[in-house]
Amino acid sequence: MPVAHVINHTHWDREWFLTHEYTTAWIPKLIDSLARLSQENADYEFLIDGQTLVIEDLLRTQPDYRTTVEELISNGNLSIGPVYSQPDWRMVSGELQMRNLGIGIGDAESLGGRPRVAWLVDTFGHISQAPQILAQFGIDAAYVWRGVPQMSPLFNWEGPDGTTLTAVDLFGGYRNLYGITKTADIAVHRLVAEVQKLTPSYGDLPIPLFDGYDLDTEPEDPVRYYESQDVPREISVVASSPEAYVDAILPHFGDAPTIRGELLSGKFGSTFPGSLSARTYLKVLHHDSENALHRRLEPLAVMASAFGRPYQHSTYESAARELLQNGVHDCLCGVSIDQVHERMERSYRRHLRFANQHQEELAAAILSGFADGFYAISSAAMPMSGVLRTSEGAARFSTNGVGVSTVDVAEIQRTDEPVDVVSFENDHYTVRVTSDGLFLGGQNEPAMRILVRQDTGDTYSSEPGAVLGELVVAGSIRQVDTTEFDQTIGFESTFANEEIEVTASVLARFDDGPMIDFTIDLDSTGTGFRVDAEFHTLVSAPTVHASMPFDVVQRSHEDRDLFGHDVGDAMAAILMGQRETGHVTEFPFHDFVAMSGSDRTVAVLAKGIRSYQSTVAGTISVTLRRSTEWLARTNLQLRSGDAGPMMYVPGARSERKVRHRIGLATCSGDVTDRWFGAINEQFHNPPLIAQVTGSGDGPNRWDVFSAPLPLTGLFLDDNNQATARLFNPSSHSVSLFEQGSRRSARGVDLGPTHELRGKEIAAMAVAMPEPPATDGDGILTVLTPIEDRGGRSRSLPTAEQLAGLDQRILVLEEALAAALSQLATASGNEHHLLTHRQCVVERELLELLLSRELNERLLHSTDEVSIGDDPDPVIAGLGSQLNDLRVKRRIYDYVAQALS
Repeated sequence: MPVAHVINHTHWDREWFLTHEYTTAWIPKLIDSLARLSQENADYEFLIDGQTLVIEDLLRTQPDYRTTVEELISNGNLSIGPVYSQPDWRMVSGELQMRNLGIGIGDAESLGGRPRVAWLVDTFGHISQAPQILAQFGIDAAYVWRGVPQMSPLFNWEGPDGTTLTAVDLFGGYRNLYGITKTADIAVHRLVAEVQKLTPSYGDLPIPLFDGYDLDTEPEDPVRYYESQDVPREISVVASSPEAYVDAILPHFGDAPTIRGELLSGKFGSTFPGSLSARTYLKVLHHDSENALHRRLEPLAVMASAFGRPYQHSTYESAARELLQNGVHDCLCGVSIDQVHERMERSYRRHLRFANQHQEELAAAILSGFADGFYAISSAAMPMSGVLRTSEGAARFSTNGVGVSTVDVAEIQRTDEPVDVVSFENDHYTVRVTSDGLFLGGQNEPAMRILVRQDTGDTYSSEPGAVLGELVVAGSIRQVDTTEFDQTIGFESTFANEEIEVTASVLARFDDGPMIDFTIDLDSTGTGFRVDAEFHTLVSAPTVHASMPFDVVQRSHEDRDLFGHDVGDAMAAILMGQRETGHVTEFPFHDFVAMSGSDRTVAVLAKGIRSYQSTVAGTISVTLRRSTEWLARTNLQLRSGDAGPMMYVPGARSERKVRHRIGLATCSGDVTDRWFGAINEQFHNPPLIAQVTGSGDGPNRWDVFSAPLPLTGLFLDDNNQATARLFNPSSHSVSLFEQGSRRSARGVDLGPTHELRGKEIAAMAVAMPEPPATDGDGILTVLTPIEDRGGRSRSLPTAEQLAGLDQRILVLEEALAAALSQLATASGNEHHLLTHRQCVVERELLELLLSRELNERLLHSTDEVSIGDDPDPVIAGLGSQLNDLRVKRRIYDYVAQALS
């Protein structure tokens, strides 16, 4: 007898086709509905998307609901957590994900919850270290959908360190029994159809069915409803929950397959690789804001606390919460309306302004009593050395881990002279720069080119086409400046045709280290293209290495294990969401992408870029910009299914000047070696350089903490214990410089350790050394302020584009009138099928009506604010209508499939 476990839930897209001010207004209706259902059925259970941010939004605006929420949770009717928000795991840092779970579980527990299962059903792919991250917080099971490379109901998900997680694969989607009481006459038929189509995949396993959808405010009690219906005796319907279903299937996991590492396949559910390159300016701003919080402010605050400055726990947690709100997948992926991304930009800029002000205060607390001079304050645990440009010159630093050390500063000689050729050689590379490009060693092709390629995708999916051309040097290359330690060359480059213009101001800096440091100020106008910085490594290899949160993964250059558009009726009935088709060549990365050969490794490092492509011939391309103007489009070659609302978003053209920071490093050895790790840390987490004047005599060094591994966070926990989070990127154990005390993710002492196992993430207690005695009161100046690299948008709709929307609206209004006319005389199954057609047309119409209204506001916006924080009644009305139609359309997708 098939046993169907029904799980009631909602997936809460806080910001997508509306900003959160509008969706938050819908939460009270949801909670009121849950309270009513729980009064009618004391055993009723409901999950709010496995996160706590929804409840935070509710209680921030409607604090009187706290008692109701606590009662629902304590009675077992409502589940929240374990995460605070549902960010894109591919793009946010590993450290921010650790905070996500810590905050989420803490919030859930404060309301009486005890989450033990992760609900990750709409995440656009999953990182390799997710099993270890979740396990460190006591989570031993997870529900996933997108990214799983095989259609297995259950699997053992193994992380690179060997941690194994119980995983439930929702290949049939998370909404397959949604809204059954709204189509009561075929409710039983829908149940039977779902059970029949899933039984071949589940065999003797219980079958999970999901009554829930995005932004659902009208939940129902399907099991109670089916108790009053004539359900076939051979089907048993059970009220369930994520925890209850895992408990029911736990005995079967011994026979389940094991899947190791990251889950990025779009074969059964899209991971939307194009979202990695949509609105790249957001990725840059997010990266810099994360870095400022976890690798600059918090470590500085830990050091400043040794000098008596209070550590601002609540300030840093509030900043993490705000970053996690921006990191939600529809937000950071760049697949929302322009107004959502406007709000994000304002948030990031507030964060960066605060970071600059606060780092000055913290650095002063540490250094004001030090002797006059130039200093590096390092927040990296790995010892490292290098040259860093500052406002006062080129600073040569050498650090011994976290702490303070002196630096030498060389004056900059600014020449800015045109030259025909520049040659430079050190122990690591030889470079020659001409107007034809930058050539390494004996290369005949430039080591770096900036290519413009056609791309007709939307914000979710890229559709790369022909190469339109490359940026060529305009005028001469310039010898910009020199110092005792380094030199900089620069050039302007352009590409233009009748519809597109792309410009890049490029600076390349050379010193005695193994890396060439590029600064690219990119600007463009137009749409339907992408801009890639292509690097020729001269290292041919069948695989590529990419840095990801807490790991370095090895991948193929493309994924061709995908279906085409046509998968047959039986499979199509199960895979009703979106899928990647054909092939995928665009993949995520964080710190670097590298090609390794027998004698050397060449790596491309980038700050905040998240998309790369590579080839077996040794090219690595990182996407600087992908310009589109539709949130979602239909009939794409490389994606099956609709991804999101049909809305016009001119901001996705990304017409703005963005500063990209890229490094090209050449070295021997492996990318997981300590030596390369120091290069990577030097690029991504350089020390703060500051000058002290007027202090007189005083100390000039303070060593705090050192380890041979990357550090992602240094903070004071709730008990004011200094804690460092380290990870081991290699597959073998690494000994620490000195024995430390390991701590759990939630601050529990786990005893001493002297090493980290391969791929292990570990929090370590730091025994803070006594600070040096100081009695001076010098003036401190930070010489390396945090940049705002995101630029300002120039992308606005034109009157002609608004007229085009009006024309499309007229066509859809006529189509809707025709559909309603047919519907008026239909009955039975034909009525249901025609209702589905009506929903398809009316939803697209409402998407365009809302889009038209939002673009009208955008056209007349000032200071990057096109709608305010207070809900507008016109937008609220259209948004509510659209949400109702989205709900109805999704219900009738399943109705139409069941009837067919």
